[in-house]
Amino acid sequence: MAFAALTIQANAQFSASLWVDWNNNTDNFLINQNGKFDHSELADSKKHFEITPSLAYEIGNWEVGVFFGYSNSTQDSLNVLTNKVETSKLYTIRPGICIQRNFEITDRFKLFAALDLEYLYGKKTYNDDSYAPAHAFAVVLYPGLEYQLTDQFKLMASFSIPSFEWAYSKTSRYDKNGNLIGNGMSNNTLKLKPLHTFKDFLDEIRIGIAYCF
Repeated sequence: MAFAALTIQANAQFSASLWVDWNNNTDNFLINQNGKFDHSELADSKKHFEITPSLAYEIGNWEVGVFFGYSNSTQDSLNVLTNKVETSKLYTIRPGICIQRNFEITDRFKLFAALDLEYLYGKKTYNDDSYAPAHAFAVVLYPGLEYQLTDQFKLMASFSIPSFEWAYSKTSRYDKNGNLIGNGMSNNTLKLKPLHTFKDFLDEIRIGIAYCF
């Protein structure tokens, strides 16, 4: 009863959201035959799909929530040494906490700034049956917008450009028998992703829908 009273007084509410990100990029490489192109080509492509459900608690202009992301990517990469296309597949899971500050523009339209604290685990497999698991921790600050369709539903969009990101990751590659290949690698990344062109803006967009209750 005390929790219910506090919720009413603070004009707070829960919201359940579903974010979706999808892209497909393909580059075609003409094959060089002794200084001439023979009209054949190799395709270098990457397909990526991500879905992220989340649950948030809203108080005034602030939201605090949890999310769980899952993504699946397939990449065909041209090996410049062998002039052959190699295939790899990657899946990741990404649980985390999100803090969001909303800025009301109109009764239905809002801008927001969000801060994600997340852990990521991924596993990349190659066509020679080798694989590379990876672990990462990240902090990401990014902008977005919301549009209130009805009292219960709202559309959302977030952008990873411009954004600020810090990430620390570890990964190693193993053969199909579980033996370590070469050396492991750790990355400590700190970057600011500015907006250069409108295409950058469109490439880095993520769409979502939320239900408020």
